[in-house]
Parts: sequence; structure tokens; C-alpha cells
Amino acid sequence: MGSPRLGTGGQPIETYTNDDVMALSKVFTGWSWGFPDGQLTEEKFRWGYPDLTAAGDQQRIDILPMKAYPGLHSISEKRLFTGKPNAVVMPAGATAQADLKMALDALFNHPNVGPFISRQLIQHLVTSHPSNAYVGRVAAVFNNNGKGVRGDLAAVARAILLDDEAVNPPASSVGKLREPVMRVAHWMRSLQATSASGQYAIDIDLVALGQRQLYAGSVFGYFRPGYVAPNTVFSADRVTVPEMQIVNEATTAQWVNMAERMAGYGLGWAGSQSDVTAQMQPLADLVAAGQLASAVDRLNLLLYAGRMSGTLKQDLMDAMISVSGNDASSHLNRARVAVFLALASPEYLVQR
Repeated sequence: MGSPRLGTGGQPIETYTNDDVMALSKVFTGWSWGFPDGQLTEEKFRWGYPDLTAAGDQQRIDILPMKAYPGLHSISEKRLFTGKPNAVVMPAGATAQADLKMALDALFNHPNVGPFISRQLIQHLVTSHPSNAYVGRVAAVFNNNGKGVRGDLAAVARAILLDDEAVNPPASSVGKLREPVMRVAHWMRSLQATSASGQYAIDIDLVALGQRQLYAGSVFGYFRPGYVAPNTVFSADRVTVPEMQIVNEATTAQWVNMAERMAGYGLGWAGSQSDVTAQMQPLADLVAAGQLASAVDRLNLLLYAGRMSGTLKQDLMDAMISVSGNDASSHLNRARVAVFLALASPEYLVQR
């Protein structure tokens, strides 16, 4: 499950054709911003957009469901998956709403959806290269949660996280590389980061890491789920490591620079200061009390879920001891160097 089905000659069997793309294109014609019903005109459809200025749109058009604009939806017949068991025909003259429902139902019930969704959820939550058996078990739950319900994502999440390959990873498991946005989010949660502006204005900080939030390079995201890093230990066995697609010499170095900022003056910008900063004082207080080992244990719990290696623990201890001085500023610097090394370490980047 989750691997391509092959036909004659060992070539992958096409799931859809250009005719299916054209049919779906017609299904989605006529849909746009959800302005009030009296404003659903062709002019609004072509040129209208929400006014997001402070004194502008109070109806929050940008977060409302899209609406079908009269006369702008294709009323021709639309056929999906012709010649296949799951073929669907949307009759000519149907409304935009009826076409959309039939098309979404057809996609939702397609036999490829369970394995496709399940594999990608496993990749994001547990491991970059799940076994076919793991994908198959989760896909079976997607298809039927045990009560005849398809697509129960709560049941799917439980199946993913409680599967034996998640709870007791096999020796062959590669884990997953923590993508930059998740590294930063983990830092913010674990060290109770606060925002000076209240907006958590981390804007362009992640550009240098190849993952500026909400600015994916394509509709497929920041990296491909089937990406195999060339010329690596993964390539010989075709092991998928999606997040590695945005890893290179530059992004690796930039992460170290960002880790230093996260441990120091913070991220983002709010006028004349960094906007998002971590709460370092609890760690500094432990250091000031001479409890360096406790400070390391706290970082181990918060950032590593108790899995920090003994070698890294000692590295953090040695780094804190190397900081001179015995005043409050020195204790804070010791806490900061420990956080910096904990964030910059490869152990933090690889989630197992």
C-alpha cells in the first residue's frame, strides 16, 4: 500500500488522464470570494478582492467560504475516471454546487485516497519512509474506522500514532527530519516564547531555510513526499526523505545562525526590537543556583522528550562551564549557550 501499481512492462498505471483534469477544471468554474449575494457579479468575479486594510472589510470576506457566481459556471457534462470502476458522470445543466459535491465525493471515494493520505500523514507525524504494511494498516482505518465510516481522521491519527512501527520503531526506521517551521514552533512552545507586538511577527526569518511559512514554492508544498536525496546513503535503497529536499550547505549553516538568534535576541521584528523571544530566566535561575545538570535535564525534557544522548548532555555542561563570570548576565549567557547547542545539534533536527 502506498506504492505505485504497475502495469505491463513494469510501468505505473495512470490514475487519471488529461480528460479528468479538464473535467475538474470545469467543475470549479464560477467559484470565487464569498461577497454578499447581491454583489456576485461578473465584474466582482473578475476584479473584486477583499479589502484587508484596518478600516476596510469588516465582513472578513477572506475567511468566508467561496460562493458560486451566477452565469459563470460551466453547465456542460463532466466525466471523471471514464472506463474505470469509480467513473462519475455529472449531467449537463447541473448547478455549481451539485457539480462540486459530486466531484468531491468522487475524489474522496477514490481507492487511491486512503493510501495517499495515510502515507503522507505518517511521513509528517512519524517517519519519512513508512513500510508498505504500515501504510496499509492506516489506510484500512481511513477506509473504515470500524463503524463503517470512511475518512475519520481522528481514527486515522490514532492508528498512525499507536501503530507498532510508531511505538516500537524497527531498526530500519529512518525517523524524520524536523522541517524548519516545526523546529521554530517547538522552540516557541517549549521555552514559552512571547511576542512584543502580540502578532508573533516572524516574517522572512525562515526564507534562508527554504521554508518561509505560507509561501510554499508550489501547490505541492516545500518538498515532494517521494523525494529521495541523490548521492546519499538513502538513494541506493530509494528511501524517501522529503524534508531533505530543502537541505543544502546554505540552509544548514543558516539554521545554526538562527539557533543562535533563538537562544539570544529572538526572531521577527517589532519596530526597534525582536518580536518573538524565549523565556530564558527559568534556565538562568537554575544555573545561578549551581544546578547546571538540572538545566540540561530541563532542555532534555522540553526539546528532546528525554532522548538527549549522554554525549550531548556533557557537551552542554562543558559549554556552560566555559562561560566566565558569576553575575546575573553570566548565568543568562550560560543558559543561552546551552539552548543554542541544544537547538543546533543534529539530534534536535532528527525526530525519532
